[in-house]
Amino acid sequence: MSTRIVVVRHGETQWNRAARIQGHQDSPLTATGEAQASAIAARLAAEKFDRLVASDLGRAWRTAEAIAARTGNRIVADARFRERNYGVAEGLT
Repeated sequence: MSTRIVVVRHGETQWNRAARIQGHQDSPLTATGEAQASAIAARLAAEKFDRLVASDLGRAWRTAEAIAARTGNRIVADARFRERNYGVAEGLT
């Protein structure tokens, strides 16, 4: 028996586009980010997997929601999957 892990990054956010440091701060997905989330969801629709785990931050959660809608998996939130905390640097370019 083997374990296969698929890691997916969230779709593009407004702060990604603006080259801002996100860390634990959140920024919504852009239209491009929503399209990216839909595209990876379509790619994973035919895959069988046991668990869908996502950071509890909105950008990751929204991406996971797109995947869950196509796969029927329940999303398990796990704060350990958050990006690093950059403190006072968050939001800066």
